[in-house]
Amino acid sequence: MSNPEEPQGNGWEIVEHEPYPTETGGRAGVRRRAAEAAANQRADHAADHAVEGEAAAAPRERISAFAVSLLGLFGGIYLLYSWGWFMVATAYAQLNALTAAPSGVIGVMLQTVLHWLAPAAPGAWFILVLLLCKKTETLKMVLGLLLGTLILMPLPLFLTTIS
Repeated sequence: MSNPEEPQGNGWEIVEHEPYPTETGGRAGVRRRAAEAAANQRADHAADHAVEGEAAAAPRERISAFAVSLLGLFGGIYLLYSWGWFMVATAYAQLNALTAAPSGVIGVMLQTVLHWLAPAAPGAWFILVLLLCKKTETLKMVLGLLLGTLILMPLPLFLTTIS
């Protein structure tokens, strides 16, 4: 007969097996080994994802429900502002092209790009205020968003009639 440690011709090899559950305590032994394996997995997982420093140990500060409501309100306002600037850009597209025509190819290109970036300004302001005020007080974030509502208001939409 062949040596059990040598691989067989068909790619299979013979190995010694662990004792059956009935040989090491029946079902209680199986449960104990399963619990040990789960504990080892949790310990390995925790060790893999452990972060050094005090920042990981400190709990994250949660934002209040009132602040979340204000973020929703300002987000809606900025969405309406984006729509307003898009309507202004659409209405004034021909006038913008005529105004930029004498400034050459580069002038026309720059004027057109800046003209169509206006609808993106409210969304960019909202995201930047959120990113810059992430670790500051809620009041600073609200003041930044309130300032943006005043600066980014689509005045051409309110001052003239768009046909």
